[in-house]
This record gives sequence, C-alpha cells and structure tokens, in this order.
Amino acid sequence: MVDTPEGLPIEQFTGIDALRVDDRRLVECQRLMVMREYRNRRAPGMPYGVFAALVKGCLHWCLRHGYSHIVADLFLNTSTTPMAPLLALGFTETGIEFVDSELDEPDRSVALLLELGELFSRPFRSTNPFYRYLIEPDTNIAVYS
Repeated sequence: MVDTPEGLPIEQFTGIDALRVDDRRLVECQRLMVMREYRNRRAPGMPYGVFAALVKGCLHWCLRHGYSHIVADLFLNTSTTPMAPLLALGFTETGIEFVDSELDEPDRSVALLLELGELFSRPFRSTNPFYRYLIEPDTNIAVYS
C-alpha cells in the first residue's frame, strides 16, 4: 500500500511518525496480502515463491516511482513469522511494537523498515542468487509510466 494523507494500514494500530524522516517515501508490503496457501507456492517465473515475487514487484515499482523505504509489520512470536527472512533481506527493526487488534492473534506485532538502496546493493555484495532474482528484468512485471 502506498503512503497517503490517510496513512499506511499499520497506522490503524500504531504511529510511525519516527519513520517519516529525511523525506522518506514509504510503501507498506505485507505477506498477508498473499493467501496462505499461495505464499510459498513456486511457479515458472517465480522460483522463490509468490511472496518473493511480490517483494520483487514491489521493489521494481518503488524504484520506478521514487519510493525509498518499505514498511513491513509482522507478528513477533508466531510459528510462521517471517522475521528471520526479512532481516536477512535487509529489513531493520524499528522498535515500534503494537497489538494488531484486527486479527485474532494475541501476539505482539513489530514494524520493520527496509531502505531500497540497501536491498538494491545486496546483489553486488553477495553471491546469493535470490538477490540477482530481485533485480533481474522480469516480463511479468508490468511497466507503468
């Protein structure tokens, strides 16, 4: 979701003004946007699964439209929390914790932040093929002006 005057979805639960510094342009990406049964499903063109394809599409869209940071919120202690993979991807902990009262989950949630420049530079510092996948051209990602 793109940041608007009404804010990002996370702001229905907590304030994120501390993340709005230095003219950052924010967008929010959540794995809950992808139905559970499809999150890890792989297909031609999506060798790392649907959620990774969502990250790739979001990265490309943000770069084309001048967005600088991606906000993610996730549960801290559930068995399926993607905390470790997101931290490995370059997201950083913000210290912003809250309770997501919309979902039936008693666990606390946390906001993470990714600077796109950090993610974009990873393929040049790592041999992990996942980072190359993120920046390689993809005919499945529509180009909008």
